[in-house]
Amino acid sequence: MRSLSLLVLLLFAVVACTAVTPEQMKELLANGAPQRLRSFNWLYLTDDRPAIKGRNLWAMPKQDWLQDWTIVQVNDQDVAIKSNSRDYNIGHGTDDIAVEVESAYGIFTPVKNPNGSWSFKSRNKWLSAHAYYNYYDPKRYYVNFQPDNMNCEHWFLEPYTPPTPPTVMGELLANGGKRIFRSFNQLYLTEDRPKTWLCTLEKRQWMEPQTWTIEQMNNNEVAIKSYRNLYISHGSGDWAREAEVPDKWEMLTPVKNDDGTWSFKSRDDKWLSGHKKDEPEEKYRYDVNFESENRGCKKWKLELV
Repeated sequence: MRSLSLLVLLLFAVVACTAVTPEQMKELLANGAPQRLRSFNWLYLTDDRPAIKGRNLWAMPKQDWLQDWTIVQVNDQDVAIKSNSRDYNIGHGTDDIAVEVESAYGIFTPVKNPNGSWSFKSRNKWLSAHAYYNYYDPKRYYVNFQPDNMNCEHWFLEPYTPPTPPTVMGELLANGGKRIFRSFNQLYLTEDRPKTWLCTLEKRQWMEPQTWTIEQMNNNEVAIKSYRNLYISHGSGDWAREAEVPDKWEMLTPVKNDDGTWSFKSRDDKWLSGHKKDEPEEKYRYDVNFESENRGCKKWKLELV
């Protein structure tokens, strides 16, 4: 009985040493302001896509976008880490990989370390920027969970300030990224079912097939999503196709041209184009493909929905 009482006292002492105080919790929450989480090696917690081997969460160099997080209090001792860029919380996934989970999940016990950093515990393991992705990319570590709270598990919190003035990416993402794409010849980018390729057509009364959402994938690239939640893809033969999941062939780098139009370059260095005319009998139908050189037919006028 004596040894049991001693064990209870010991456990209480451990909890008392690690539990955050109300003042520390207030500091951690920062009045709900967005924050950056900087790792031990001066890399920042980042949501970077497309996924690499199923992983979206990384520690990467400081950048304008996708590094803003909000610490949300769940109860007296626990918090959640919420992405401000996408609506999810960080969770503890299989194989101890950090994953995105619905907002009702993803609970961490925070600990304030003596060096002023913070650590976040889930299921007796700690959020960590410990793992190299590969030898050739020393500025990318994937985020996982480790059993001990050591250097790699320490995170320093910094205020996040959106870039000013608004950047190209910020302009594209306004209004939730919803746009209509008007081509060089005043036709509109259209998902024309049941045909399997994309085309430009005259403006329609039923606007959904001509309404698109620009989604940010990483600091420099976007994907363009249809009303049916399919993504424009650089397909075989340089045709514009659609894909269910945005991956390498769906990544597009936006460029704002001097005349106010926009162009979108794939990772194959070709541009989304409304130029192709394979059916001359249809006067107001052009097929959409990817072509080299950013000239007139690769420039799109974006209209707010």
